[in-house]
Amino acid sequence: WFARESGIVESWKTPTERGEMRDAGVAGVGNWRDRVATRVQPVAEPQARITVKAKSFDADQDEALNLSPDWEITGVLDIIGEVPRPDGSTAVAVIDHKASRKSYSETDIVRSAQPPIYRAGTSIDLFQFHVLRTDLKSPKTVVSSHFVQPSSTAHILRRCELARRAIARCYHSGDWMPNRNQNLCSRRWCGFWEQCEQTHGGRVAP
Repeated sequence: WFARESGIVESWKTPTERGEMRDAGVAGVGNWRDRVATRVQPVAEPQARITVKAKSFDADQDEALNLSPDWEITGVLDIIGEVPRPDGSTAVAVIDHKASRKSYSETDIVRSAQPPIYRAGTSIDLFQFHVLRTDLKSPKTVVSSHFVQPSSTAHILRRCELARRAIARCYHSGDWMPNRNQNLCSRRWCGFWEQCEQTHGGRVAP
């Protein structure tokens, strides 16, 4: 029903393509059930909500912008689970599921903001991307692991603070207005669309 109503079916040219997409999806779910789920024992609820509390590095600048020196980041992570080590023991890891790209290199993980923010919210050093590869003849899940250093967490919190201050400056000066022509300016992607319409007028696209 969803595929039909959303127009996805029309984007597939032939019944064969639709069948291949269905088979890949079924195979991907089966791969997760048989090869991954049996090795991951949840120790926290999936979709766990986290809150990272931080204190400003420069309270004077915050005061000038009417910002509180105490701020926080809230978010939702996929799962915290026990994962196997090479020696047969287990370790607790933050696991993030991906299906939008083929793989994550060590460089990709180091550059990602997710691992250090999740470490700040959970105090768990081990982070894993579980990437579902459906582009292969036989779908499989590729696991990329990374131990997050405390310095990475401090760095990302500093970047978040600088971004927070820059947004506040633009808001107070009026130099930064919502870009309604941007693809992500949509009720589907932005949870602040109602407030945006009330503050800046106009209409946010569905």
